[in-house]
Amino acid sequence: MTISDILWKYQRYHFIMTHYKKPVLPPPLIIFNYLASLISCICKRSKKVTSHGPKLFLTEVDQKKLHDFEAHCIEIYFSEKQYKFNSGTEGRIQVTAERVEQMCIQIKAVSDRVSYIKCSLNSLDSQIGHLQDLSALTVDTLKTLTAQKASEASKIHNEITHELSISKHLGPKLVDDSYLRSAVWTKNSS
Repeated sequence: MTISDILWKYQRYHFIMTHYKKPVLPPPLIIFNYLASLISCICKRSKKVTSHGPKLFLTEVDQKKLHDFEAHCIEIYFSEKQYKFNSGTEGRIQVTAERVEQMCIQIKAVSDRVSYIKCSLNSLDSQIGHLQDLSALTVDTLKTLTAQKASEASKIHNEITHELSISKHLGPKLVDDSYLRSAVWTKNSS
């Protein structure tokens, strides 16, 4: 039972009960309506008449019996309907077709996931390849820079040792120390 169905039934009951309790006559003549209600109530008590018409108010026992009967009828109806549907060959074919459709939908979902994972793996593989290329380039650049620094250091070292060997051969008085110091200083700073 849907919510809208329940709401409709509640509103219908409320509407009926609202008009059932209202008097029929307009306000100045309501007194006659109350007198008629009082007389009918007194007559019913004295005669103890029970009506066999539809009841607006049921006791709890009657309501429980009514609900049980309705539930039992609904169960029987749906079981017969399901049995008729499943017993025929068309019903079996339709049930099998529904299962096949569900399996196709599940297979399509799995295939979509697999293709997404493959695309992700290809993207990651290309990114890793790019990173490997960059790291190889970085290593080559570092090797080149290290070799260049080492060659510069060896040139400076050779020049210093050459100048020192010249100064040892010529003697300390013959060579100007300021020229030697300035040559060493300019080569070290560059």
